[in-house]
Formats: sequence, C-alpha cells, structure tokens
Amino acid sequence: MSRNAPKVLHEHNDKQNNRLMQVVEQNDTYVVLYEGKPFSEKLLKTEPVGNVVQLKKQAPHYVNTTFTSAGPAHNLADRLNARYRTDKFAAFKVTDVTQA
Repeated sequence: MSRNAPKVLHEHNDKQNNRLMQVVEQNDTYVVLYEGKPFSEKLLKTEPVGNVVQLKKQAPHYVNTTFTSAGPAHNLADRLNARYRTDKFAAFKVTDVTQA
C-alpha cells in the first residue's frame, strides 16, 4: 500500500533548468541534539603527505541533523554516540515551534 501524497503548499516551475520545485506539508520533524542543544558536525577532507595527514583545501561539509521521520534521526544519534564514545546525542520530535 502506498502512502498518501503530501499536500502541496507552494510550487515553482523552473523552465530554464527543467525543474519543478514544491513545498509540501509534512507531519513531523525530528532533530538530533547534543546534550539537548543544537550542534553541527563539520567534515573536513584530509590527505596523507608522507608521514603527515594534511587538510585538503576544500569547503567543509556539514551533516544534516534534521529529518522528516524518526528512523534516520535515531540512526544518526546512535552513530554519533558510537563514533564519539558518548551517550549525549539523542533524537527528539519537534513539537513547539516559535518564530525567531
């Protein structure tokens, strides 16, 4: 059985790049937090140069920490806890949103 199609809130047809972009309604949002606070995990590329590891001159990549379903959020929290040997990363459902 397939899922119901989400309600389209806004739509933009970019004819120049042959793209149809849609803003669709979603039921829930999940976020991974560190000690209950937002964070960013920055990934930097490295390369070995002889016996030394040097950073490549590339822009860093930031890991996404917000998700539209619970599974990926919990999986990321588990991976981060294992990688950094801690239990301080956890996934939360966003329930109260206030405008900044």
